[in-house]
Amino acid sequence: MILFSMLPLLTADQIQAIETQDIAKLSTAQIRAIETGDLEKLSADQIKAINTAAIATLTTDQIKSLTEEQIQALTTDQISRLSTVQLGVLSGQQVKAIETADIAVLSNKQLASISTDGIAAMSDEQIAGLSTSQISGLTTDQVKALTIDQIKAIETAD
Repeated sequence: MILFSMLPLLTADQIQAIETQDIAKLSTAQIRAIETGDLEKLSADQIKAINTAAIATLTTDQIKSLTEEQIQALTTDQISRLSTVQLGVLSGQQVKAIETADIAVLSNKQLASISTDGIAAMSDEQIAGLSTSQISGLTTDQVKALTIDQIKAIETAD
């Protein structure tokens, strides 16, 4: 088991070597102690292993540091626990990396917190996967950010 006091001392390579079952045992405080430069070195399997409570408390800098591969690796439960503040700092590429099924579990409030760049970057499949309620919950600026192809995806889906 990794001791809390050890985490700030570990290099990125050492953090990558932590077994997924040990990552799953890390507390919220331990996950928050991982520096952004080290967090982005975690593998997809290590990211999946982070408990959902810890995901919900990641700082905005930690969220911004996640790679597209890491965002894609997040489980549905992890995605559903992201706060509106966390979702609001995602880049367009990070939003595009969220799996379509995971976008579908976001509440209207969570979806409304995604930046217009994030909405514009969403794939047609992600847009088509939104529920009527989610589409209705988009902000005026988010609707204005939709591309022609995204509008067509809504028309076909709903």
